[in-house]
Amino acid sequence: MTAEGTIASITEAPGKSGFRAVTDAISRSRLRGIRPGVALSWAFIATLAVASLAPSLLAPGDPLEVDPTRTFIAPGAAHWFGTDESGSDVYTRIVHGAGASLVIGITATVIGLLIGIAVGLTAGLGNRLVEASIMRVLDVTLAVPELLLALVVIGIIGGGTINAILAIGAGGVAYYARIVRAQTHKVRSATYVEAARTLGFSRSKVVFRHVLPNAIKPVLILATIGIGGAIGAGASLSFLGLGTPRPRPSGVRCSRSAATSSRTHPG
Repeated sequence: MTAEGTIASITEAPGKSGFRAVTDAISRSRLRGIRPGVALSWAFIATLAVASLAPSLLAPGDPLEVDPTRTFIAPGAAHWFGTDESGSDVYTRIVHGAGASLVIGITATVIGLLIGIAVGLTAGLGNRLVEASIMRVLDVTLAVPELLLALVVIGIIGGGTINAILAIGAGGVAYYARIVRAQTHKVRSATYVEAARTLGFSRSKVVFRHVLPNAIKPVLILATIGIGGAIGAGASLSFLGLGTPRPRPSGVRCSRSAATSSRTHPG
């Protein structure tokens, strides 16, 4: 049984409660050699994908609906995660905001990754003066916390969702560039690169066919991990009123708002 089959059995189990379906699926996956952690991971990713592409399937309500008569209602059958200070259903807003959070996280990571690769390759393949100049700028950038750097960028170009994505992406450039530069130093002296040069391949062909594919692998792993950090940074900026503007829902910001409400209004 494949992981997709396991997810399908979780979501389509007829006549069973959600918890019972999950435990049965985990038991079956254990028997068939699929680790329960892997099955749960695929189930979470599938749920996140549905929340991003078709949130109405999981939360048919209106995420922008407000009702002053039902503010700070505790979690229950009517409102699974309770309501916030505007009387909006927190669960509905979290589900409908998942897509926006993913877009911010992935887009900001891609922007930082692409610029970081270009800067890292330039430093790794350039002469000593170019490399030293770029590295000193990167060192200064790394001395500033990523979120603080994003705030500085937003202070220059202004707030909003697109500017927040650019600011978060700018904060990740130095990390990716340093790794690409280090990997480029290792790869550029490899035997196959020297052989390509000896055979008369052009510089661009050597870089894009031999150096870049072998230098980029560790960076891709770092970028995968960085998506979560970018989502968190986007939520922090939205919480400060500098990212996704209200009343549009942002998944992580709604989660933080719900956590704050549960502490200030536990009943």
